Amino acid sequence: MEQKRVFLERVENKDEDLNISNYRVDSDDYLEIVKLAIEEELVLGICIKYASNKGIVIHSNAHLSSKGIEYLDNPDLMETESKVNVAPSQVINIYGGDQRGAGFGMNATINNNFDNSLEELGAFISRLSENEQKEANEILDAIKNGDIKPGMLSRFSTFLESHPNLGAYTGKAIVWALTKL
Repeated sequence: MEQKRVFLERVENKDEDLNISNYRVDSDDYLEIVKLAIEEELVLGICIKYASNKGIVIHSNAHLSSKGIEYLDNPDLMETESKVNVAPSQVINIYGGDQRGAGFGMNATINNNFDNSLEELGAFISRLSENEQKEANEILDAIKNGDIKPGMLSRFSTFLESHPNLGAYTGKAIVWALTKL
C-alpha cells in the first residue's frame, strides 16, 4: 500500500521516468504496483507493454484520476472501500478444448510470447560460424515448414549437445510451431 502511494505521488509530481522503480521495489513488484493502479483507475495516460517477457511502463500524459487524487488524500479509506467492493472472480479460458494460452486463476493474465521464439532462434544462429549456421538453419527450416516429427532432432543430437543454448531456443521454437498447427 505504501509503495502504491509512492508511485501515485511520482505520477502527481510528473516524474519523467516512470519506467524505473524506486530503490525499495524490484522491477517485477513495481510492474504489479503500476498494473494495480491502472486496474483501480487511479492513474490515466499510462500502460504496460510486454516484450520478451519484460514489462515496460509507457507513459506520455500520465496523471492521476479523481480516484487517484482521493486515494492520495486518504489512502486508508480507499483501501478499506476497495477490499469491501471487490469480489474475486475466477478466470478459466479454454476455448472448445483448445488449451493453447489457457489460464487458471484469479483474474489471470497470460503472456505466452511464443512468437518471439523463432526470432530468438534466428538471432542465436546468426552468431554461429558459417559451417554451424548451415546445420542450425536445417533445424530452423524444419520448424518453419512444420516438419516436426518424433525423432526429427536425432540427427542433430551431437550438434545440439555442443550448443546447449541452441537446444533451448529450438525447444521453444518447436513449442511455438506446435501451437500453430
